[in-house]
Amino acid sequence: EYDNARDWIRVIHRRTSHDGIEWSDAELVLVPQENDRQDLQYYVLQHVWRNDHFVGIAGYYPVKDQIMELQPLASKDGCQWIRPDYGPLNIRDQIPGCDWAVNMLMPSGMIEHDGHLWFGATAFSCKHNESGKLMPEQYRQESLILRQRCDRWIGIESSGGTAEFVSHPKRMGDISIHAECLENVKVSLLSVFGRTLTERGQLLPDGSIEFGDSPTYLQKNDWIRVKLEFDTIIYDV
Repeated sequence: EYDNARDWIRVIHRRTSHDGIEWSDAELVLVPQENDRQDLQYYVLQHVWRNDHFVGIAGYYPVKDQIMELQPLASKDGCQWIRPDYGPLNIRDQIPGCDWAVNMLMPSGMIEHDGHLWFGATAFSCKHNESGKLMPEQYRQESLILRQRCDRWIGIESSGGTAEFVSHPKRMGDISIHAECLENVKVSLLSVFGRTLTERGQLLPDGSIEFGDSPTYLQKNDWIRVKLEFDTIIYDV
């Protein structure tokens, strides 16, 4: 049997409850999109709330390959999830001594502690449809605790020179931007309609922006857009 649930399509639903007894109807929140490979399914979604949004990890499962991976996500409401990339993390290639792993499945939850996101994962030495069919000496399974800096969860990397990014409208007081190389980032503030308000912003290590010519009429609750010109990796906008 090629897949152990060949008559099913694995997707992610969401239910909510105020008391843990009565639950809402299932709401579909994560399915493959038109640019995904046709055999993609989602095996699990774990998440944690941070400040004003969720961050999460999904089980990325292309059925034809029978190999599971992890995919990072983010959401403002837990219903609509943003995937920074259409592919997985390939995190097993980045763990020293984990080159034997074929599958990387995450059955445990996520927590935020000490400026990092911590999550558990289980590494397997066999493909999904080989589980339970191998001799003991051919099978290996290990539980891992992984971590990633909170301000490095989702990033945008320039390629082939300077890139440009314009944000959705944000409140002036909500701006926070982190980058791999601060001096390679130029920041401008735009009106919601795209008119330049101020330029020559300097990105500071704490994620804030310092403007030498910031208009005095801009208040922290005003809505603006942030324009970034960068030749580095931008995180956590």
